[in-house]
Amino acid sequence: MNKENWEYYYFTQNIGVFENPGVVYQKKLKEYEGKTLNEYTNELGEKGWEMVNCVPYSTPYGFGNITGFLFIFKRPKR
Repeated sequence: MNKENWEYYYFTQNIGVFENPGVVYQKKLKEYEGKTLNEYTNELGEKGWEMVNCVPYSTPYGFGNITGFLFIFKRPKR
């Protein structure tokens, strides 16, 4: 049996809790600058990445509210 190997890519995206709930702030990744979350994730798809999960998280300053998301992508190892 030939087992396929995967490589993974993760990034987080904070959302506004106090200023404007639901506003998405730009992640400080060089390749992300000036792009919307939609544009960036579509570019990842064009590069062969498939989103396998999106996990909400809360930080202590969020007081139990969702303060961001962890995006998890994978693609066959090249």
